[in-house]
Amino acid sequence: MRYLLVVIALFVMAACSAQEEEVLEPTTTTTTLPALTADNLVAALPGPLELPTGWTSDGQLPSTAFDIEGAGFCGERNGDKRALDVGATATVGTQGLSGVPGQGLGIAIWAFPTAEQAVLYMDATAAAVKGCPSGTTYTGEPQLFFGEDETLYSPEVEERSSLGALTVPGADQAFLSQVNETFTVSQRGTDYGYDEALVTGYARAGEVVISLGSWGFTRISGFGDADEQALFTPSIADVEAPMNAVFPEMVRKLNERLVPFWATTTTAGG
Repeated sequence: MRYLLVVIALFVMAACSAQEEEVLEPTTTTTTLPALTADNLVAALPGPLELPTGWTSDGQLPSTAFDIEGAGFCGERNGDKRALDVGATATVGTQGLSGVPGQGLGIAIWAFPTAEQAVLYMDATAAAVKGCPSGTTYTGEPQLFFGEDETLYSPEVEERSSLGALTVPGADQAFLSQVNETFTVSQRGTDYGYDEALVTGYARAGEVVISLGSWGFTRISGFGDADEQALFTPSIADVEAPMNAVFPEMVRKLNERLVPFWATTTTAGG
């Protein structure tokens, strides 16, 4: 009888021990979000009613193609090329945004597989800005200078770039670049030229980098219609306030992996 009681007691103890182990080792599940696509980036851009105060759009669709041909700081790698070099998988850039007369505006997004690669992009961009100090000169990309002449001329460019602080609540990293460029071409016995100023803010949220820029011509000379062109000098405020206005909602859309309505709509034959 005593042996039977011992066996029962051992059985009860074993059962209790098993129950305790189940309580101490609960099962957990993790959800991995799918990689961001170009459609996700397009959907994250501010809609017409979400644009910062004073911004207008002419209705052009954004571009989702990487453009590595354009020049970046001091004529070196541009933003898309820097992004691809560290593994970017998708991008989008607005087109046709403007503010007051003479003011150009734009927003771009780059998506990377990991936050670490997005950090590398931010580091590469900061290094590119610092690598183009005041007074740096180089030969610019060939471009049209005269409406009646389709010849491409390569201007001499003097660039002055600097890195500055940018406060963006909720961002993992943020800074801004300030660029001033002077373009000069001497043709037909006349010096033609213009000065352009650009302020761009960069803010990172995890594996995504968002940039917002404001730019304008600050001087135009030699051209027959120079007096008709509106001049504009961008400021840090032109970037910081709009970035703070759109950044939180853009990040929310990205985290929810939204897509444009046309990306979820199928039509006959399509």
